[in-house]
Amino acid sequence: MNSLDRLYVLTIAHEKNFSRAAAKLYISQPALSAYIIKLEKGLGCRLFDRNTFPLSLTSAGRAFVDCASKEETLEKELGDYLSDLTNLEAGCFSIGGSQFFCTCFLPPILTDYARRYPKISISLVEDGYPALKAMLGEGTVDCVLDYETQKAQNLTVLPLHQEQIFLTLPPHSPRNQIFSKACLTKEQILSGYYLQPDCPKVPLSAFLEEEFLFLNQEHDLYDRSQKLCSNAGFHPKIKMFLNQTLTAFALTLADFGASFISDTVIRCGNFEKIPPVYKIDDQDACRFLSAICKKNRYVSKALQRFLDLTAEQLKE
Repeated sequence: MNSLDRLYVLTIAHEKNFSRAAAKLYISQPALSAYIIKLEKGLGCRLFDRNTFPLSLTSAGRAFVDCASKEETLEKELGDYLSDLTNLEAGCFSIGGSQFFCTCFLPPILTDYARRYPKISISLVEDGYPALKAMLGEGTVDCVLDYETQKAQNLTVLPLHQEQIFLTLPPHSPRNQIFSKACLTKEQILSGYYLQPDCPKVPLSAFLEEEFLFLNQEHDLYDRSQKLCSNAGFHPKIKMFLNQTLTAFALTLADFGASFISDTVIRCGNFEKIPPVYKIDDQDACRFLSAICKKNRYVSKALQRFLDLTAEQLKE
């Protein structure tokens, strides 16, 4: 197997279509098909089942792809290691994150990193955690910034920063008058006052009549929100499921429903207005933002410095 064999087969396997793969490889579809036919003849077996739609791998094809993926990973790890020897004068790595992280959280960190290490190339992948977790396994991304609470044998989880989960209420909720003394201002959140022992807390059980906006089940905040409500002794009235934290924030501000929002959203979101915010009297209203990598995967010096810088900026 040479590098071209590997590139062509992996691209076709990913695209599940010869025409799309050819376009991605910048060659003609007939030329790509002829190359694969010649390769299959040399191997003495077919790699692709052309009678299925979308195109699928044969058993031999799956074995070829598995071997090619391992070769690609080993080659990249060698490149990462050698780039370390150049004192961060060359190298590359890829980071995965949700749309919120990539929009509100990463820009200042990436800008600072690029200023310090201008010759390091960074790829950014925006997607949901389940998809990003699969990319980690495939070696498509080197590291994902997200919340991983389950112990996984194939993952290394490096906590970077502890977050506080707040309850946010619609501005016209009558419970804002009842708990007005516990309502936190934007300035108090930005200053870190909510971390002080004397910061007022509210019992979540007092808000069981509120209609809630929950993130979809693929999000860590879905499980955590359910647990917080369960700890408070009630089943939440879920008005709508959403896919983005910022959407929940905006809808709460527009009086559509209550939601659970992390301090990172408020600190990094650069909002002019925020809905009423309350600190919850529950130890489970905390979670860790983590750097998640594939276990036993070589972490390059360039990537490690990025993680160190991320932790530094979050601490500040």
